[in-house]
Amino acid sequence: MSLNPYLIGYLGIGVLALIAVFVQHRLSGDPDLGFSKKSILEANPGKNKVWIIFASTVLAPVVSVLGIVALWPLLIAMFVQELRLHQERSRFENYPDFGVQHKDLISRLALAEIETNERVVDPMHAVPNVPFGHLNPAWNSFLKTMADGDVLWSFRSHWVNRWKGTELHAGYVRVNGRDIKVHFLTKKLKMKK
Repeated sequence: MSLNPYLIGYLGIGVLALIAVFVQHRLSGDPDLGFSKKSILEANPGKNKVWIIFASTVLAPVVSVLGIVALWPLLIAMFVQELRLHQERSRFENYPDFGVQHKDLISRLALAEIETNERVVDPMHAVPNVPFGHLNPAWNSFLKTMADGDVLWSFRSHWVNRWKGTELHAGYVRVNGRDIKVHFLTKKLKMKK
C-alpha cells in the first residue's frame, strides 16, 4: 500500500516547518524557554516525580513534534497574524500622544478664578469642598510645576486617537509666551460617530 503523494507533500512541508521552528528556537537563544528537571520538580511538589519527568522530557516534545508536523498550516497562520500585530503595534507606537495646540486655547484665567469655578460643593460631603474635589492633590502638584512667566489658560480640543476615534479633551494648561507646557485634564469624553 503506497501513501498518497499529497499526504507525503503535506507531511514534508510539516517537517520543514518543524525544522524552521527548531532553528528559530536555537537562534533566539532565549534562556527562559529551557526547563531543567530540577525546576520542573520544584514547580510540582508532592506529585509523581517519574510521571512529571516523563511528561516533560518525552511526552511534551513528542506531542509538539507531531502537532507541528500535522498542523503546520495553523502555525503559518499564527506567524502571519503575529507579523500583522507587530506592524500594527509599531504603527501605534509612532502615533503622537495628546498635546494642547494654540488653536485649542480658550481664555487666559487667573488662578483664583479657576479655583472658584472648579470648587466642588457636595451637600452629602462625600467630596472635599476644595477645587477639583478628590483631584485637588493632582491640581496642587500641577501648580507646583509652574515657573516664572507661566500663565494659565483653559483649553478644549477634539482629538483623533490612534484607533481613529474622536475624544473631547478639556482642562487647563500652562503657557509661557508662545510655549504651551504641561496640561491638566479635567474632561475626557469619547465622541459618538
